[in-house]
Amino acid sequence: MPKTICANGDSFTEESYLDKASRWTTTIGVTKNLSRSGVSNERIFNTLIHYLNTNKPDILIVGWTDWDRFMLPSPKGVNFNLTPNHTFLENIEMDEHELGLSKEVGKFYYKNLHSSYTNFENMLNYMILIQNYCANASIKLLYFFSTVDSRWLNEFTVRELSKTKEQEHHLNNLIEKVNEKFWIHKKFYSMFEHCRNFEKDETLHPKKEGSAHWAKLVADYL
Repeated sequence: MPKTICANGDSFTEESYLDKASRWTTTIGVTKNLSRSGVSNERIFNTLIHYLNTNKPDILIVGWTDWDRFMLPSPKGVNFNLTPNHTFLENIEMDEHELGLSKEVGKFYYKNLHSSYTNFENMLNYMILIQNYCANASIKLLYFFSTVDSRWLNEFTVRELSKTKEQEHHLNNLIEKVNEKFWIHKKFYSMFEHCRNFEKDETLHPKKEGSAHWAKLVADYL
């Protein structure tokens, strides 16, 4: 019986810029793709929870993203997806008023509410919860980062994100709890890192050859 494979992440997992046949998720036989371009780890985590509440895939593949992104609710019952460069309402073609509102929401969030420390802490907690859930549910789990180079996640990064020694110690404890055995290739490895020598498009996403190169690596871990 064919295995059910669920994938989730951002544009590096959705790959809407490639034809469907050329996407790495198609190549490895993903049966459910929850990913969406430009989204945050909050969106990835929340859509995983909704999916896992009513589904049990054989394999779950999660491509975590930049922790400076975020997600907020909107009056329309769909989410604002915020990045440092733009904000958009998910699955809605925005009119002029909504475009203006989304820009104001993004500006307000990054000026008054954004915390790289909190977002990084949340991301690690999401990783730990999902890995523990999958272990208990006997779901094979594979993690990777989309764009974050594994070399960036070091003592310097943690120190820069932390305001106090207590925060630094807390983040290091969470990092230790993120289990390397669930990661493709190595802990905190990224698709961008793996495809660095392949041609990119104007938005720095790997083209067909890079995506196929990534698919071969993922397939080795299925």
